[in-house]
Amino acid sequence: MDHWLLALTLLSVAAMLSCFRFAGCVLPTYHSAPETPDYGDTVKGETSLLAYWRLGEPPRTGPGGTAADEKGGNPGTYLLADLMAGTQSSETAHPPILQTGQPGLVVTTLPRTSVRVNGGYVSVPYSAVLNPPADKQFSVEAWVHPEWSPGETDLFRCVVASREDTGANKYGYILYAGPVLDPATFATTDPTMHWQAWVGDGTTWQMLVGPPVAVGQATYLLLTYDGFSQTLTLDAIDANTDMSTYARWVGTGTIYGQNPPAAAKPLYIGMGATEILPPGQPMYPFLGSLQEVAFYDKALTPSQVSDHVTAAGTL
Repeated sequence: MDHWLLALTLLSVAAMLSCFRFAGCVLPTYHSAPETPDYGDTVKGETSLLAYWRLGEPPRTGPGGTAADEKGGNPGTYLLADLMAGTQSSETAHPPILQTGQPGLVVTTLPRTSVRVNGGYVSVPYSAVLNPPADKQFSVEAWVHPEWSPGETDLFRCVVASREDTGANKYGYILYAGPVLDPATFATTDPTMHWQAWVGDGTTWQMLVGPPVAVGQATYLLLTYDGFSQTLTLDAIDANTDMSTYARWVGTGTIYGQNPPAAAKPLYIGMGATEILPPGQPMYPFLGSLQEVAFYDKALTPSQVSDHVTAAGTL
């Protein structure tokens, strides 16, 4: 009898339980803040990107080795110029510098590196895609960290250039730090070092002068050309504040006349005067660190610039 009562009880409990729907156990869900996008992914996500030299090669001192193009087929070669041979550098008393694998330009948690130069540079062979004709847009972008003396004046220090400057021919584009010149006479009107963008219109250089250089400060530089006018954009980053503050400067100037391509000249990173090919000496060596140089076939928009600067915390 006891067994019969026990079985009846179990059947009753089972019947009662069948009347309930089991809802399951719901665990709390925690949503983390969205991560800052990776800088390299941001740049490579631009459909207009044609070439991208991150300059993050392993540590090496001296010339040799390849500066990889992570987008296209335009790798460069690390070279070293003789600072004593007409490079127009104030550092002629010091040996030239070319050091890859140096610390990144912005404080980050990712192991990105830069190249430190003074006479060292990257030479990218001539490519038609890097020397667009007058009716084509382009953008040239770089992160830099200048190291020269805050009191240095009246010298040019080139970030990126692909140019032809021979006699009456003025072709191509240049990102510089240098003194302010009179556009008609090229005489110095202000010896203070300013960030500048130059675009050749065929017979002269159209100069767009930015603010004075903040030595020792990581700076974002962008030259855009939309087929009619050029724009120079800068974001000065204080690495000590971990990207919490920056001051943007934007200037625009109209290009009058033609803007032919640089006539079959290479692109230099960290040096200028690309028309002076070996056995001659290039000129205007940059002093400091360089990183994340990119070339696009469109004029980047302010929104794209903001995306790149925001992602710079992952350099």
